[in-house]
Formats: sequence, C-alpha cells, structure tokens
Amino acid sequence: MFSTVDFMYEFYTKQFEEKALRRSRKELKRLYDEIPETTGCMTNIAKEDGCKAWCCELQSPQVMFSEFMLTWQHVIRNWTADDITQLVMSATIAYLNNNSMGCVFFDKEKRLCRQHETRPFNCRTYGQIPDEEFKPRYEQLKVLYPDKEFRDQCNLVETVGTKPTEAEMDLWFHHLNLIEKELLGKNAPSHDGQGGTYRTYKDHILLKLGNEKFLLRLTRLRQKGTTEEKETFLKELEVRLKKNLTAEQAGKKK
Repeated sequence: MFSTVDFMYEFYTKQFEEKALRRSRKELKRLYDEIPETTGCMTNIAKEDGCKAWCCELQSPQVMFSEFMLTWQHVIRNWTADDITQLVMSATIAYLNNNSMGCVFFDKEKRLCRQHETRPFNCRTYGQIPDEEFKPRYEQLKVLYPDKEFRDQCNLVETVGTKPTEAEMDLWFHHLNLIEKELLGKNAPSHDGQGGTYRTYKDHILLKLGNEKFLLRLTRLRQKGTTEEKETFLKELEVRLKKNLTAEQAGKKK
C-alpha cells in the first residue's frame, strides 16, 4: 500500500474543527440508527460450539475515513496507553507480515469486538445484505484471492423486523458517501484505490499515526527486511509508542 507515490493522504494530518467532527459523528449515528438491529451474532459467539466469530477473525471490514475517526475518538478517550500501543502494534505486525485477514479490533481471547459500539456500516449490515447484492461480491473475491478463505454471509444472523432491500442498502451507502464528502470536501476520494479513504482499520491506523519516513521504512522492511530487522523495529516501536502515549495521556489529565 505504501510507496513513494502513495502519499496522497493529507486528510490524516489535517486539523479538523471540532464542530465538523461532531457533525460527522452525529450524521453517522443517524445513519446507523436507520439500519435494523440483528440477533444471533453475540449469542452464537458466546456458545462453546458457536461460530467462534469467524467473520471477525478471517475478514477485515472496509471503513470510510469518517467512520474511522468516530472509532479513533472512542479509542483515544477510553483506552489505556498500553491498549492503544498493542492496537498499533497489531496493525504494524499485520502489515509487515502481509496479513490482511482478521479485524485488528477483534479480541481473540474474549472473542468479542473491542469497539462494538462504534462498529462501521459494513459490520452493521453484514448478514443482512440481499443475496442478489452479496453473491456477486462473494464470487468475485474467490476469483481475485483464490488462496484466501471466504464464506457466505452468516446464516446465524437474523434481522429484527424486515430485512433491508437492495435499494435501501444503496441509499444508506450513498448517505455514508455524503457524510464522507461533508467532512473532507466534495472531491473526497471515497474509494479503496490509491489515495482513497475507504480502507481497513489496519491501514487507517498506520496512515493516521505514521509520517512519510515511517511508512517508507515499513514498506522496505516488508519487502526486503530480515526477521531480525523486523523484530528490532517492532521492539523499538513498542517502547516509543508506550512512552509517547503515556506522556500524552498524562498531559491531558493536568
């Protein structure tokens, strides 16, 4: 993802007015409230013979920048420096190992999402997407990535009330795009291509916290780094992150 021509992500370093961020969060909540609730997911995760949250362990949702900023606010305000450090380390390790599987917010020990209350559009609609819309995506992914495991939508999830139609899904996603453009401007690149705002949480975290020098070093290590070089880099990064985050949180308490 990161190369010498990929640094078109100025919005990660932009200082947004708090008013604009509040408006974005408010609009996202309004959108999320339109999406029907579901049952079955949390129940089956908790069962000994349940689904084991395979969707969270094998898949990583695409998230708009505005959605990431909603989640990031929750993390910064509620997580400890140690927890944030481990989150960033998980994203970094996944990138270095070229591992795109699994959501970085999935707690494998508790088998729960660590930011369920701010989960994005794709998580809220998963299990509810009409077959005529989901099946083509599913079949295309199997062709594009034959070495990875993909599954159909979870049949343990049930919509509370009437299941959404394809037209409703399209309208909600259009609304999500409008929220993105309101925050970033009408020319916001709300796509998953080069310079786009529609990325995984892993990508968002690294682009938010890493400067150009850091990201280029990550890329070089991923492409040509030895195991020893990667381990040294990760140890140094963990120490630096914990120190900076602890100092930052201490400063906010004064």
